[in-house]
Amino acid sequence: MRLGLLLALAATLILSVVSAAGATSDATPSVRVTFSGSAQGTFSDTERWVLLTSNECYLRRIRNQSTALSWNVGFTGGRSLSALAAGSVKGAVSGTEVRDSCDDVAEELPPDTPAEWLHSLKCNDPLRIRRAATSSWKNGVLRVQAPVVEVAKNAVCTAVPRSDQLNARIALPSASIAKLRPGAQIRIAVGSAKPTTGSYRQHVSCFHIAKPYDGYRSFDECADTLRWTGVVTITRL
Repeated sequence: MRLGLLLALAATLILSVVSAAGATSDATPSVRVTFSGSAQGTFSDTERWVLLTSNECYLRRIRNQSTALSWNVGFTGGRSLSALAAGSVKGAVSGTEVRDSCDDVAEELPPDTPAEWLHSLKCNDPLRIRRAATSSWKNGVLRVQAPVVEVAKNAVCTAVPRSDQLNARIALPSASIAKLRPGAQIRIAVGSAKPTTGSYRQHVSCFHIAKPYDGYRSFDECADTLRWTGVVTITRL
């Protein structure tokens, strides 16, 4: 009876040691992830409102605007990455908007023309953070997403920065990090020209034609271009 109890205890201890060793070898190393980058976008849009009776343009809006964004954010952890408090995000949208009566100087605008339609202005509006940067490391894949930004609702500029596309997926097996000595780093370039980039699209067509309405129709010629570069730095802790 006593011998059987001792054998059972010994078997339990052996299993505990084996389980602990396996858990240690499979543990996800602790890392610090730094994601820095910059993005530049251009937005060009010419909208025209055309009378159905004469097929002549009577109102036009021309927008030429640029977006600029830079960021440097960090995360730390293992299986779960937490954002570090320190980080920087800077950006703005700038450019021009012109509203006129097409190529002719209108002596009298149509009665349904918005008040103060004829104008020409310059804009320079800061970008604000709508959603903080994120990062995750699961199943050997590291994902990073830059801060998602926007202009304020009362901003003059109207270009969309498309910052939700500034992201990347990187193959990063935990075994490759476990081989590094503490303090060692891996640097990976990401951005427009890199295959590790995620949902990014360089060119977006924003062209549309509206259905005819109340004697006129509207259409536009629109182009939206975005380019970005970035670096992801993984440091073994």
